[in-house]
Amino acid sequence: MHTNIIRFVRRIMWLLLLSLPCLSMAQPQATPAWALRYPEETIRGIRYFKYTTLINEVHNTPSLPYLWMFGFTLNTEKEGTYIAPDGKIIPAFYGGLWVMPPNERNVDIVPPANTPSTYSGEIYLPDFIEGFRYYGDVYVLMFAPIAMGEELTAIRTPLYSPIINGHFKFAANLQKAQIGASYVVINDSFNGCGKLETVIFEQAPYVYHDAFAACDGIKTVVLQSDKELPMLESAAVFPDDVYTGATLYLPDSLMAACDADPVWSKFTHRKSLKECTVEFMKQ
Repeated sequence: MHTNIIRFVRRIMWLLLLSLPCLSMAQPQATPAWALRYPEETIRGIRYFKYTTLINEVHNTPSLPYLWMFGFTLNTEKEGTYIAPDGKIIPAFYGGLWVMPPNERNVDIVPPANTPSTYSGEIYLPDFIEGFRYYGDVYVLMFAPIAMGEELTAIRTPLYSPIINGHFKFAANLQKAQIGASYVVINDSFNGCGKLETVIFEQAPYVYHDAFAACDGIKTVVLQSDKELPMLESAAVFPDDVYTGATLYLPDSLMAACDADPVWSKFTHRKSLKECTVEFMKQ
């Protein structure tokens, strides 16, 4: 009897010892930071996600083929730095930001109840975010088309972000587009924005044909930069009615260049930027 009890106790002890690894694995563990797909930050109601695969998928530092469309160039005077489109010299960075509204498609985080799935009203997307977590100043290099929904009425795009094909295909009620893109506006970017009335170019991007296809309601086009005219691929950038019906506001220093340009000169109504009463979007 005594021997049987000892054997039973030993057997229980062995079972307990064998089960310890399973018990330890079964304990709830805090999700480590590296396991989160994209770290996030909410600034002024806009949710930002650290997004690195755009420019850091293979290389430790982004290569120029990934950066040319954003307007960044190598700084030949100082190794390991870039020259941003605004002339600012910055260290070679390791990630950009993908701008998204909070919704169920964002990462694996459940948004609060009644959180909108798209931007609404007027949205100003900044060029960079100072002190984003512990990464330093991080530039906004892209934003998602699914973020631009029917309730969006005005948008200011980041300076370093190109406007891509179909970016605003869901923004049927967009009325104002303030483009900070320094390099390119792809064709059909605003196709479908039938209520678009005001287009503002902060810089001088290259604008492809049909970029504003079907945007016959454009009434005002504003050029803010006094350095050079945006490059229009052809007269098909805007619908024909825009050239005859809309008003083009531009700096006095570019009036002569406008007269000589085969496309910009097609605007029948051209006025000095000093006369412009359009309210520019500000952060």
